[in-house]
Amino acid sequence: MPESRCEFVMPFVTVKSAGGPHDDDAYTAGFEMGHLDAFLNAGHHGAFTTHCVPIQAVNREQADLLAMRWHFTSTFAEFGDETDPEHLWLHAHFTRSADA
Repeated sequence: MPESRCEFVMPFVTVKSAGGPHDDDAYTAGFEMGHLDAFLNAGHHGAFTTHCVPIQAVNREQADLLAMRWHFTSTFAEFGDETDPEHLWLHAHFTRSADA
């Protein structure tokens, strides 16, 4: 795994590639989905009605579940290297449901 992927947002010092105990992919996925969960929670409480964010393609199903949890609908569009799952990303667009 390229170091730049773990340092996309900030350096993660507890991942294996930095000598720590945590799996790099699991740690970055957890960080990404935790951030999305908090953000959609704020949107559910009226902070915004739509949000678009890039996410790793491997997190699509989890992002969709988070959207449902906070009463958003989600759509996804791929970008990046379709031949390499490590470099495939999604534009994730979330719209608050009318019944929220």
